Amino acid sequence: MLKRSVYVPVRKAGGGHEIATILTFLVSGLLHEYSFSIHNAAYYEPGKVTLFLIMMGVLILLEGLRSFCPKWMQTKLLESIPTPIVSTILVFVAAGPFESVFMKSWIKSRF
Repeated sequence: MLKRSVYVPVRKAGGGHEIATILTFLVSGLLHEYSFSIHNAAYYEPGKVTLFLIMMGVLILLEGLRSFCPKWMQTKLLESIPTPIVSTILVFVAAGPFESVFMKSWIKSRF
């Protein structure tokens, strides 16, 4: 839904892949904020869900960039690592420090 209603129109309007990706995750965050504010109103903390989803958008952009690694790590071995493995590593990197931002209100509510 968001790819067709946000990502593709931004790209057609001349926006780059990075801008379109971040805007798509921003809109997703705002939709999640709305949902959380209705379904978990007692423990809802404004802005945290959107922040989490923007961070996920940044991680997705990093997933596609092998060049963000230091020069000494840019080897054929690094380039040969399959994308699913890179994705899994990024999920664990995000789950540690960022998961509580997304789930904190639900944990507090004992949903």
